[in-house]
Amino acid sequence: MHRYEELERLYYKKLFLKIFLGIFLFIVIVVSLFFLLTFSKENKKETVKKQKVVKSKESKKEKNDTKKIEKKVFVKKTQNKIEPLNFIVPDIEEKKESKPVKTENQNEKKPLKVKKEVKKRYPIIKEVPVIQEKEVKIDDLIKSYKLNPNYDLALMIAKKFYKKNNLKSAQIWVIKANNLDPSRVESWLLFADILLKEHKKQKALEVLKIYLDQYGDNEAVSAKIRSINE
Repeated sequence: MHRYEELERLYYKKLFLKIFLGIFLFIVIVVSLFFLLTFSKENKKETVKKQKVVKSKESKKEKNDTKKIEKKVFVKKTQNKIEPLNFIVPDIEEKKESKPVKTENQNEKKPLKVKKEVKKRYPIIKEVPVIQEKEVKIDDLIKSYKLNPNYDLALMIAKKFYKKNNLKSAQIWVIKANNLDPSRVESWLLFADILLKEHKKQKALEVLKIYLDQYGDNEAVSAKIRSINE
C-alpha cells in the first residue's frame, strides 16, 4: 500500500513539473514576441524619421542650389546690361529740306558737263515665223499606239477615220478608246455620231442613255439626245 502512494506522489510531481514548464515556456514566448514587435515598430519609426530628415536636407540643398543659380544669372544679366540708345528723329513737317553744309571745296567751280548726242533707237521688228501644221498620217498614229496604247491616241485615230467616212474602222478605234477609259464621254459621243451616219438613230439614243444611267447627268450627252430627238 505504501508503494502505491509513493508512485502516486511521483506521478503528481512529474505532472506538476510538466505543467509548470509549459506555463513558463508560454510566458517566455509571449514576452519575446512582445519585445520583437515593439523593437520592429521602433526601427520603422527611426527609418521613417531618417528618411524625412534626409529628404528635408536634400530639399534644402536643392533650394540653396537654385538660389545660387538665380544669383549667378542675375549677376550675369546685370553685367551684360546695355544702355538704351536714344534715336533722335527730326521733325519732318517743320524741316522738309535740310540746308547744305558749306565746305571749303564748295566755292570751286565745277567742270561743265558736255552733252552727248543721243542717237535715236528705232524698234527692231522681228519677223513672226509662220508655223505650218503638217497632217499626221493615220499609219504613224497606229504605230505610236502600238508602242504606247492610250485613250487619246485611239480617239484621234477614230476621228481621222470618221472624217474620211471610214465608219467601220472609226467604230473599231472608238471601242478601243472606250475600253481604255469608259468614263470619258468623248468616245460615247463619237460612237453615237457613227451610228447616226449609219442611220441607226434608235441605237445611238440607247448608247447615250446607257452612259447617263452608268455615269450620271452630262450636259453634252443630254444636248446630243435633244438634237437627235428634234
